[in-house]
Amino acid sequence: MAAEPIRFVHASDLHLERPLTGLPDAPDDMRQLLLDAPFQAAEQVFQTALSEQVDFVVLSGDVVRPDACGPYALAFLIEQFERLAGQQIAVYWVGGSVDPPERWPTAVALPSSVRRFAASQVESITHRRGDQPVACLVGQSQTTGGVLHSEPFSAAQSDVPVVAVSYGQLPADRLADSGVDYWALGGRHRRESLTNAAHYAGTPQGRSIDEPGPHGCLLVEIDAQRHLRVEPIDTDVVRWHRQEVSLTSSAGGEQLRSTFDTRMQTIVDAAAGRAVLIDWQVLSSGATAAMLRRDGLEVEIVKRLRNKWGQASPPAWSTQLELKVVDDTASSHYDEDTILGDFLRAVRQCQDGHDEPLALETYVPLPMQPTPLGRAVAQVRDTERSDLLRDVARLGVDLLSSQ
Repeated sequence: MAAEPIRFVHASDLHLERPLTGLPDAPDDMRQLLLDAPFQAAEQVFQTALSEQVDFVVLSGDVVRPDACGPYALAFLIEQFERLAGQQIAVYWVGGSVDPPERWPTAVALPSSVRRFAASQVESITHRRGDQPVACLVGQSQTTGGVLHSEPFSAAQSDVPVVAVSYGQLPADRLADSGVDYWALGGRHRRESLTNAAHYAGTPQGRSIDEPGPHGCLLVEIDAQRHLRVEPIDTDVVRWHRQEVSLTSSAGGEQLRSTFDTRMQTIVDAAAGRAVLIDWQVLSSGATAAMLRRDGLEVEIVKRLRNKWGQASPPAWSTQLELKVVDDTASSHYDEDTILGDFLRAVRQCQDGHDEPLALETYVPLPMQPTPLGRAVAQVRDTERSDLLRDVARLGVDLLSSQ
């Protein structure tokens, strides 16, 4: 049995072929940062391995899609592997959905320190420190279906820790009595622990607002008594953040600005020197909601946040502000004998008549009707209809109310 602990970095889903998405309004001086973010985050993964002087690195799938990434990503990956090899750090790599072993270009030679697991069967590799065996790695690249079965990875009694490496969906109830000390899993972009010994490392860099919060890799240590320690390491250089703000019905303009500045400062402090991309979700009601929409304050707040915080170094960029009204201000006006009451009753009739078409195409100017925007306006899906009519009612209250 190894006298010293084994230590390794577990990473997955680097996706070097994928840029960050969902930022059409990003300023020019941020674009290079957004393009470089996946590579900088990946570099932090390999730098962690070097700084921590680990025994090896485990890559559990979706590292890069060779036919979609371009030559730079391949050259970058080879350079990182060579940096590890220079410090006698091996790499054990199973393929996922985008990087099966057979897809790797034959013209790009991998260093001998990189071992790739086949998809045809589970393979077992002994990792040695000098002449001494210190770990047994059991791995298999993705197979058809993507659902894993723990049985092929089950290890006989071993004198050294066993690390299973694979990609896909693995039910936690199948892990009992497997004989595996650590499951290094890939295929999910969020960190997730199935058990104390089974972990998805997540992607080192979130790509969109659908992947908010910290991202990185895992630093794993297994000692001579087979005790396990797993430490998350944050490597993301750009962090997505979804922030919810609740506003009172009587909040004024200065109070709104102060509220957003306070929240922004908290977000920036928590990001610890990273660039931040914030998607604001504002819950409001009554006069405040009307003021945000009618007086253009919604747009003004985003513009002000971008000017004040988006130009900082590192930047904190507000991607959008979505207003969600939490009460039904229209209900009290439905029975009024006014233009507003007539309008709201007409909207309610459309809400009740689910099968009645809205005929929105009549409101689209003729030159716009053949365009994608014109077709989108005319063809509202059923899932969008209720939200659209609710917003129409609220807009009617804003514009037609005597208050």
